[in-house]
Amino acid sequence: MASPSSNPFLLAFICLACFLLFFIESKPFVSAIRKEANELQHAHHHRVLLTSFFPSSSCSSQGACSKGSLQVVHKHGPCSKPKQHPSSSSSSSFTMPHCEILKQDVERELLRHSGAGNPQERSCSQLSSSTARKRLTISPDDIIDDFLLGCCQNNQGHFRGTAGNKPPKSTGESFPTGSPPSPFTPATLSSAPDTPTPTSNTLYSRPSSRTPLSSLFPSSACSSPPQGASRKGYLEVVHKHGPCSEPKQQTSSSSFIIPHREILMRDQARARSIHSKLYRRHNYNEVAKVDVSSNRRLDRVQLPAKSGVLLGTGNYFVTVGLGSPKRDLSLDFDTGSDLTWTQCEPCLGSCYSQKQPVFDPSHSSSYSDVSCSSSQCSQLLSATGFFPLCNTTTRACMYGLIYADESTSIGFFAKEKLTISPTDVFDDFLFGCGQNNTGLFGGTAGLLGLGRDPLSFVQQTAHKYHRIFSYCLPSTPSAVGYLNFGPSHRYSYGDVKYTPFSSIFKNSSFYGLDFVGISLGGVNIPISASSGTVIDSGSEVTWLPPAAYSSLRDEFQRQMWRYPKADPVEVLDTCYNLRGYEVVHLPKVSLTFGGGVNVTLDASGILYVVSKEQACLGFAANKVDGDEGDDVVIIGNTQQKTLEVVYDVDGERIGFRSHGCK
Repeated sequence: MASPSSNPFLLAFICLACFLLFFIESKPFVSAIRKEANELQHAHHHRVLLTSFFPSSSCSSQGACSKGSLQVVHKHGPCSKPKQHPSSSSSSSFTMPHCEILKQDVERELLRHSGAGNPQERSCSQLSSSTARKRLTISPDDIIDDFLLGCCQNNQGHFRGTAGNKPPKSTGESFPTGSPPSPFTPATLSSAPDTPTPTSNTLYSRPSSRTPLSSLFPSSACSSPPQGASRKGYLEVVHKHGPCSEPKQQTSSSSFIIPHREILMRDQARARSIHSKLYRRHNYNEVAKVDVSSNRRLDRVQLPAKSGVLLGTGNYFVTVGLGSPKRDLSLDFDTGSDLTWTQCEPCLGSCYSQKQPVFDPSHSSSYSDVSCSSSQCSQLLSATGFFPLCNTTTRACMYGLIYADESTSIGFFAKEKLTISPTDVFDDFLFGCGQNNTGLFGGTAGLLGLGRDPLSFVQQTAHKYHRIFSYCLPSTPSAVGYLNFGPSHRYSYGDVKYTPFSSIFKNSSFYGLDFVGISLGGVNIPISASSGTVIDSGSEVTWLPPAAYSSLRDEFQRQMWRYPKADPVEVLDTCYNLRGYEVVHLPKVSLTFGGGVNVTLDASGILYVVSKEQACLGFAANKVDGDEGDDVVIIGNTQQKTLEVVYDVDGERIGFRSHGCK
């Protein structure tokens, strides 16, 4: 056998084998090979600490919640304890009911396959339950009003301390009383009474406005007047029953009461009066013709006991100056009346109570009676509906007025200085100086007539104001609106939408429009008013033909499904109980007039709010007598709230500007 030294190939092989053996046994190489082997061995296994399977005895810290995020907590763990709860320091005492959890899971899976649903939901639905609208808060920036949820009043099951919307006075098995979270109490939140379930999901897509309920109620104190109070030809408009009607020095403004039922009853009488004037056009043969002796015994003057001759007064007044020196008087302003009048001393018959001293013409140097033989006296017929009376001794012209609510005013037709502002003074203004007055005028001294008759304020001041005026009625009785006379640059802006006068009322003192229809939450309701549409500052609500009102009412009820019904109030039969709601979702309402003019109503122009328990749709159906017809539309002042309504008499058009006042 040959030795390795004699065989070079064998020697080389032995040397290479020794070298490889030395390299394999070295540490770095062995570590790398072993690491690779371990990784191959544990490629499909996790190396887990046993303690990570168990909860700690205290709740771990959580990151701050971002907008739209909520923390998720296990109901049986230490994080379910409130931080202020006494047991939070001894959170190690919590117990996980594993067997109970697994048992519920098996039952849940069996019920799911059987189609019976969630056992917790089943126990609620089979017992006493209801639905309600609540405010749901996700984060300070994410608040959902009127969230529909179920309130179970008889509860069973393993809820383990979660609220489950449990209301007070539960009649069944209650949740564990020792659980940290307090039961849900609707009275402590913006809750609402039980509400019906919607009949159609399409209601959610209807255009609506989110209105704070508090914005529909007056505050206890009068708000500041709108900007521009010192403008030329400007008067503040005040609700006669609100806190702004009280003298500034009076401190108990919170005691005011609005007589809603009385207002609505008188409004129905006014609506009938408008119908009477449109259909009968006055029966002048029934007018009283009474001579008055030289001692001016006006208490013996009698007017025919026939209502419906004039309309009655409204609920908004302005303050003007009368006489020399000037005396401030509060007068109801009314676009449906023509003759301006005020109570005067001496009250020979009777005078109703008013908040300011009664005007005494004997203390004014600019007062004078109008003669019976003057052409001005004969104009009383068209302005009042009665032939003028005449004093047999002084030959002084006398007037008589009777309103739809049977209020009356009888007195002398006279001339006097009228002051609107320091720069707007009118000499020889024709007005009625009433010395025998009865009725419910709410403490105002008389009336400012803004109709279209030659004796109206609008016509008598045409040389200065060019038969143009506008007003804006505030949203609540605690706010102040305005009445502005004369042209303004605002009227030429594009945000004023004009519609022409209706030809039906061409020879009438009414302001008539062509009313086409109403849009309610995107649903168009056509209006058929063949006898015309009157816009009236003195009417409280809007009166519609019965068929049109029925369509409006039914659609309004469909879109207000979420709110509980309330008892009607006089002529208003669609009312809701909004107690407990902070925000109300009202369908958007717009009126369509001739010329394609669409006017969107403010929320205060949709509801007539008596109280939180009675908020009613501010529309009513015509109720007329005999053959007068019921297809006249009267646009009342509720629907005009916060709109600046512009009357351009010479231009024979009426304009509307949204957000004219608050």
